[in-house]
Amino acid sequence: MKLASYRYQNQPSCGIVIEQGILDIPSHPGNSHKWTSVLDILRQGPQALAHLKTLDTGKG
Repeated sequence: MKLASYRYQNQPSCGIVIEQGILDIPSHPGNSHKWTSVLDILRQGPQALAHLKTLDTGKG
């Protein structure tokens, strides 16, 4: 899984890089933790990455 940090409408954001582009994590309905940055995700450890895999339907 590849994570990306970027700015969207002058706000920091993050997403999962997928074949079709970037799956925006903050706006994803399955983001029950309301993560808004890669740093937030990494601080949560392996459990956070396991949860993100459920958002990535391509499982890349």
